Amino acid sequence: MVIDPKRQALLSLLAKHDVTPSELARRAGVASGTLYSYLKGRTASLNGTTAVKLAAALDEPVGYITGDAVVVGADAPMPLRAISIVSEVSAGTWREEPDLPPDDRETIGIPSIPSIYRAVAFGVRVSGSSMDLVYPSGTILVCVPLFEFHREPRVGDRVIVRRERADLYETTVKELAAGAAGQVVLAPRSSRPEHQQPLPLDGDHQVILAVVIGSYREENSIS
Repeated sequence: MVIDPKRQALLSLLAKHDVTPSELARRAGVASGTLYSYLKGRTASLNGTTAVKLAAALDEPVGYITGDAVVVGADAPMPLRAISIVSEVSAGTWREEPDLPPDDRETIGIPSIPSIYRAVAFGVRVSGSSMDLVYPSGTILVCVPLFEFHREPRVGDRVIVRRERADLYETTVKELAAGAAGQVVLAPRSSRPEHQQPLPLDGDHQVILAVVIGSYREENSIS
């Protein structure tokens, strides 16, 4: 029996990681029947969301799961890396919990993350207009925790900032900029007047959580 090259790519990954299809399905949180149906040729392709979950479980690019990454030619899709969206950043929105509950987090595929950050990178989704000149609402930001970043943040870097008051949290993205007096401030990049006022870097109950290393805005669903 001739095995489709794309299914063979997934079988090769199973062998590489010494894992059975049922074990991989369990790790990824997908139905084992879905995976077996694909491997046996009963279904033509993997759902995009399923492929991303399998990639996350194996820590492999999504393109290696689907077999797209081994297609030769200029039209071959770019291999993707799985990343978890742990929070939303939105100026002026105060929440009781700073991050999304685990059950509400989604995993998506994005272009490959630098190898030094693959183990620590996480995603946040932009909501609102406080940085819409740079990041329209819906943009996914790829972030690295501040203490894992390879250098000190500097003017021009975009950072994830969390403020706290009482039992509420606001998580936003801002750009480090030079203020009028030469000090570094947290600047929005917004088309809306209500979001254009810079904030002091050392404000009370405020901390820089992470540095943005990339952004991604999906225009066509992968599912």
